[in-house]
Amino acid sequence: MNLKEFADTFIKAEIEAWINGNLTLAETLEDPNVVYHFGTRDRVGWEAKKQTILMARQSLPDLRIEGKYLTGDGNLVALSTKWRFTSKSEIPSLPGSIGKEVTSDSLRLMRLENGKIVEGWETSSRTISTP
Repeated sequence: MNLKEFADTFIKAEIEAWINGNLTLAETLEDPNVVYHFGTRDRVGWEAKKQTILMARQSLPDLRIEGKYLTGDGNLVALSTKWRFTSKSEIPSLPGSIGKEVTSDSLRLMRLENGKIVEGWETSSRTISTP
């Protein structure tokens, strides 16, 4: 699978996991010890991501995700994602977001080994607006 195909599959897997609760495809794309860097915090391991997804899905009933492959080279792939949702409960990184529409635009860079994500970096900007 080339890098564009991988990115497209990853986007499909994220939508399937976050919106439908089906984690099967996402798990096949990530190393069990994957490390994601989000600014000053890290999430380590597939199980940590899985728990994040399962807990967050309850708070984000109207979540919509769009993704786009940007570029790839060697074992690195970059993509952009846009998330839109109305939060039903407080999100620690988004104080005051309950009942308001949140838009998050992200840039992701992922490093692959043996066809799986082993490390990822994400930066995002978020906008909170009244529905």
